[in-house]
Amino acid sequence: MDPTAPDVQNAIAETYDQMNVTTRPNTPEHDAIAGKALEARTALANYIGNTPWVDANKDNPTAIQNAERLVKGGLRQAAAAHTNNGRAYLQQASEDAANQLDLLQRSFAEYNLAALGWRGYLSQDENAPDAYDSRYWLADARHKALRIAVILHKLKPVDFAEPTQKTIDEAKAAAVDVRDSNEDDKYLDNAAFFVVEESDVKRDLEYQRFQDSKGTQGIEQRTEVKFDNNTSDKKVVKDALPDAVLQSVQARDDYVASAAWTTSFTTRTCSSCTASSTWRALGSSRCTRSTAARTSTATRRGKSSSR
Repeated sequence: MDPTAPDVQNAIAETYDQMNVTTRPNTPEHDAIAGKALEARTALANYIGNTPWVDANKDNPTAIQNAERLVKGGLRQAAAAHTNNGRAYLQQASEDAANQLDLLQRSFAEYNLAALGWRGYLSQDENAPDAYDSRYWLADARHKALRIAVILHKLKPVDFAEPTQKTIDEAKAAAVDVRDSNEDDKYLDNAAFFVVEESDVKRDLEYQRFQDSKGTQGIEQRTEVKFDNNTSDKKVVKDALPDAVLQSVQARDDYVASAAWTTSFTTRTCSSCTASSTWRALGSSRCTRSTAARTSTATRRGKSSSR
């Protein structure tokens, strides 16, 4: 119950940070030490709120304020550092084909650690003044990790499993939380774009599974109208849209409803286009924003007869 206990705990985290400077990123040793640093900072939560330490130091407001500062600053610092590392490795992966796989793995690991950090930071106070920003960066980390997981699976399906439905759902939930927030709207267009792209993941995996299995599994991708025969009296084949395809369509309807389409092209920069060069270099790029409204509008007008 020593008043300096939070400082000691924070010093432990900083020691792990220093240890990791000499280890190779994305190695078991590096990840283990990074995890311990984040775990040490997360343990700072024992010094705020309704805890024995706070009760024992209730007459020492200076110690309590110091603990709150360390907790918030420590977790946020860790989450921000992992976010920046993930972004840097992702950019390098788009420019260095020879080491692309290794750099993508490093970026993937960093974004997962970033998500863990932002989630931990948010859990300290869901209603903090910067909670909206933190929720966005959590959504960003999960979105990037999901996209990288898809790329890794595409590059080496034997070594890297496709993203689980749980991973997809968590990424979408984080993005929807920001998109539908009434706290602010400065990240509305980005978050709405995240939801669309995350909704496409399951659909695209099913398309690929259909191709790989030569039609025995997955979903056939429709790029044109399908007819029952090739004669003059041919009729359009009407099939129910698979759930994975419906989710993609619904995400685009939600995108338009959120007004993100209007704001992103009138008062804001389309960040998906801004970042597209990175994803294009990785073989995974299309402007989801530019197709979202068109797809949604055509669907509502009944002009979409393919999937």
